[in-house]
Amino acid sequence: MARIKAPRITFDHPDRFLSCQEQIDVAARDMLAAAVRAGWTEQEATAALVEVADNRMLAHIANQKTEDRIAPPSWSADHGPLRLDDPSTRP
Repeated sequence: MARIKAPRITFDHPDRFLSCQEQIDVAARDMLAAAVRAGWTEQEATAALVEVADNRMLAHIANQKTEDRIAPPSWSADHGPLRLDDPSTRP
């Protein structure tokens, strides 16, 4: 499987998400090719990958909501809500 390279741009850079997509794309292509070699159709494997990614995002959202609910009031009052997607806002 392809090795995913570490980010070379800052967290707030406008192209960071695109750069991440480019790295994930290489690994995803390898994973899809492996699934096809194992006997799945490319359509099945791609649909499964989309579903898995969607479920992971839903889990991240649910976890963020939980974190927001249990964040200590002093942290929330001083720094705003915790955001798992932004390391600068973590205590």
